[in-house]
Amino acid sequence: MRALIAFLLLAGSALAGQQSIHVEWGYTPPSAPAVTGFQLYQEGVKSCLWPGATTTAGDCDVNLTKKATNYTLTATFDDGTESPHSAPFRFTLPEPAAPVLIKIEVGG
Repeated sequence: MRALIAFLLLAGSALAGQQSIHVEWGYTPPSAPAVTGFQLYQEGVKSCLWPGATTTAGDCDVNLTKKATNYTLTATFDDGTESPHSAPFRFTLPEPAAPVLIKIEVGG
């Protein structure tokens, strides 16, 4: 399976807990069997399924329990089989933004 996975958005900034992610991918399907959808795996566990042979993006609620997490993608087929997993995509939570000190005044 030739796939490109890209995580575009992480809603919220908490390290642990339910988070919404947006995923985009590309795929060149085989001539047979017919693609029926795409399955996202988080650390080897099924997380989301998007139906449709031409689907190339989807939103997914995942539970982030560590700073960096590996994801893979498979295609599902009309004969009930699944493609091999894509190469892992390592998603790392961004560091929280540091505050910016703008001004200090000394009264006198």
